[in-house]
Amino acid sequence: MAEDGSKRGYDLYAYNGKNFLSFNKATLNWTAANAEAKTTKEKWDAELDRGWRKMIYLEEECFAWLKKWLDYGTEVRARKKPPVVTMNSRTEVDGMESLLCRAHGFYPKEIDASWRRDGEVWLEDTLQGSVAPNSDGTYYYWLRIQIDPKERS
Repeated sequence: MAEDGSKRGYDLYAYNGKNFLSFNKATLNWTAANAEAKTTKEKWDAELDRGWRKMIYLEEECFAWLKKWLDYGTEVRARKKPPVVTMNSRTEVDGMESLLCRAHGFYPKEIDASWRRDGEVWLEDTLQGSVAPNSDGTYYYWLRIQIDPKERS
C-alpha cells in the first residue's frame, strides 16, 4: 500500500531459491519463470476463476488483512504499562541481608532497574534476571543484592 493510498499487490512463487511462477494482474494469467513451471502455469491458467479470485485477493482481501494487522500493531505499540514493583528482604545464615526487587506487569519490554547506594548505581553483588514475558503480553524482571545490614544508610 503506497502513501497515496494506491494498492499494488503481487503474487510470486519460488522453488529451490529461483523464481517459479508469477501472477499477471493485467491478463489474469500466470507467467512461468522457467521450463519447470510451464505445466503448473497451464494448469492454473485453465482454471478460469483462479485469476479473478487471485485479483480480488490481491486488491481487496490482502490489504484488508494487512490493514487489520498494522492497526493491531499500532495499538499494541501505543500501549504502555508501568511496572508493579515489590521489595522483599531476608536475613541470610551468614547475617547478610538479601534484598529482592521484582518488577512485573510492564510493557514495553525495555526496563532500566538498578540498586543505588549514595545516589550511585551499585553493581557489586547484584544478581539480575532476564526480562521475561508474562502470558498477558506484559513482562517481568527481578534483581537481588546482598548487603551488610551494618552498612545500611
